Amino acid sequence: MDEARRRASSCPPGTLVMADWQSAGRGRTKGRQWLGERGRALLATLIAPPSWKTVPALTIRVGLALALACEEFARGFGFEMTVELKWPNDLMVGDRKLGGILCESASDGLLVGFGINVGQREFPEGVPCGAVSLALLAGGGAAEAMRATRARDDLASASMAQLARLEEEKDWRTAVESRLWMRGRTARVSIGAPDDGESLQARILGLADDGALLAEALDGSPLRLYSAELATAAGRVDPSGVDQLS
Repeated sequence: MDEARRRASSCPPGTLVMADWQSAGRGRTKGRQWLGERGRALLATLIAPPSWKTVPALTIRVGLALALACEEFARGFGFEMTVELKWPNDLMVGDRKLGGILCESASDGLLVGFGINVGQREFPEGVPCGAVSLALLAGGGAAEAMRATRARDDLASASMAQLARLEEEKDWRTAVESRLWMRGRTARVSIGAPDDGESLQARILGLADDGALLAEALDGSPLRLYSAELATAAGRVDPSGVDQLS
């Protein structure tokens, strides 16, 4: 993302900046590190089209595009999976994290960073067991094929194709809600900045038109959330201070 920021004024919108590996990635939560195995993850930042600055619920709509790309990619290797969207910015398979998104403003526009675990079969010591990769999900010979750089680049191409259609998706809210992680279940909700603020349990209901998360507290009171951290009711999916690269 830092490299994309440096290039934003000289590269046209739609440029994708990719890295083989990173050691100083960042996420929404202070203190978490984003770690990647060299050549085994899709680490990219898109210099977004100017029109994206006014797209409502942009982050989770990017997540929808990436989820569709991952599913298409998996079918190419002969297996089916469903990628859920953990509001506001994570890709999940079950309760395991496959990837994540981070959008940041730049002086010349908007940067959309994302990472997806592709070929990793193990994660660095200290990374919580909630991490998963496409290779681990595939297993067998497909897992080995996904460790090739070509596979990562193919996923990048599939992702760009889906992202190119982002503004054309008129029924995005329904599409997101159909794969919204924890929808209809009770989750632990930390309100406010990540790792800071009030924590409570609430039933996840869906999304508002502007991308806010709609939920219901255990006492029945409605919640409309713009900044929060979700976890299973039993506790956080990623309980340590180190997060797998997404």
